[in-house]
Amino acid sequence: MQQSGHVGKILVRPPEIAAVSLRPATVIHADATYLLVGGLGGFGIETARFLVERGARHLALASRSGTVSDTARTAIDEMTAKGASVRVFAADVSTREGVDGLLAAIDAQMPLLRGLLHTAMVIDDALFQKLDRARITSVLAPKIAGAHHLDAATRGRPLDLFVLYSSATTLIGNPGQAAYVAANAYLEALARKRHAEGLPALAIAWGAIADAGYLARNADVSAMLSMRMGKQSLTARAALAGLSLALDAGLDDPVLAYARMNWGAAKRELPIMASPLASLVLRGGGDDASERSGDGEIGRLIGEMEPKEAIRMVISVLTGEISRILRLPTEEIEPGRPLTEIGMDSLMALELRMAAEQKLGVDIPLLSLANGATLGDIARKVVERAAGADSSVSQEAELVAGRHVDEDMDEDVAAAMTAIEARSGEFKRLI
Repeated sequence: MQQSGHVGKILVRPPEIAAVSLRPATVIHADATYLLVGGLGGFGIETARFLVERGARHLALASRSGTVSDTARTAIDEMTAKGASVRVFAADVSTREGVDGLLAAIDAQMPLLRGLLHTAMVIDDALFQKLDRARITSVLAPKIAGAHHLDAATRGRPLDLFVLYSSATTLIGNPGQAAYVAANAYLEALARKRHAEGLPALAIAWGAIADAGYLARNADVSAMLSMRMGKQSLTARAALAGLSLALDAGLDDPVLAYARMNWGAAKRELPIMASPLASLVLRGGGDDASERSGDGEIGRLIGEMEPKEAIRMVISVLTGEISRILRLPTEEIEPGRPLTEIGMDSLMALELRMAAEQKLGVDIPLLSLANGATLGDIARKVVERAAGADSSVSQEAELVAGRHVDEDMDEDVAAAMTAIEARSGEFKRLI
């Protein structure tokens, strides 16, 4: 095919979606021990509660320091009141010695270990050019080294539950989380390897969980990730209901993604959604049409409004677009603040211009977005253009415009080239 040696045409079709095969549901044994690595964290402790609700009565909660927060202490007291025995261990699972010591302590103090859930993580967000070996290692070690040692150390044990907590960022990415995404990709690969060898394994790529764990403590990261999923997130209880479904259904697939997604909205954020494979997910979803409805209609409406009302509407629309481009919460975008102060560069301004043209049906000169322009300045410019204030030109000017390159276009090209050259310099420094 690459050598053009075939005759006729070749049509490449994606494989048909196979029927899901099932295995017996996972049973939680009251007389067995279940180890949660990272079990003292926000989502880890919620997982412990879930296991107790499922019938577990012996839990080993491990973290590197073994420190119990007030929230974790309250949860442990509640589980104990329900008849569960909960022990806390300090262990560094990124080393084989730490894992061996942890398992030896469990063997000496608790019933037979039948299940393991690896929920531990470290997040240290940074753009790629700001990463160094130490920062990358701090993120990779708990997940990659931890999962590797836990896998190796438990292969001779009669486990019927081996769960690895991954992230939906392995599917959709997230700016500043290259190391975190790589670590989770390893977990999913390990789950597939164990499954191929006949060992219990399930990696769950969780979507944004808003009320427990890291995202509950970091609203800015939560808002960014939620935006990439179409402003959708899960509660911890809803997420664990998904884990319950996976355990009960006995899905014969070692990797599962569980997230709330608005596919139409997410499609604007995620380049991967333009791939043919993603069309299998989007087919029949209906969200995209609702996301597109009204595009261009706003421009007609603002031309009929009073100027102040029109400016308010344009500010609202452009705030959403700037939030998407800069991945900032909308409340951080002030109409009177220069866009350059919140991180808007020339290339982003070009993206904003294209978005404004699509949403509002109005073409904005690129230089109107530079030189300290605020959101309010841009909104007034849009309203002027929509009302036709800039469109009345004399017949002589129209003839001149027909013979010469439009000045706005000339300025736009110059500004775009400046932005591209700046980005090119950044890329060269990276490589």
